[in-house]
Amino acid sequence: MTVVIENGGTFEGGATSKVIALDGKTAGAADNPPFTIAPADTDFYQYAMSGVTAATTIKFTTEGATSDKRAIIFGINIK
Repeated sequence: MTVVIENGGTFEGGATSKVIALDGKTAGAADNPPFTIAPADTDFYQYAMSGVTAATTIKFTTEGATSDKRAIIFGINIK
């Protein structure tokens, strides 16, 4: 999955995108239905951003990933 900052702002270091590998350990659900979600205190990503404004958008995309990849996104906290 790729996290992209658009319309202004960057991640710390100047990048406008970050790639998160999607596998059973990082995607939130593995194997086949029914899925079991068992989050742990380490199951999160934290990024420092700079130069963001009210016009900035953050996009999560699996475009370009193989078709068997999935991600669960929730609890986005922006401070």
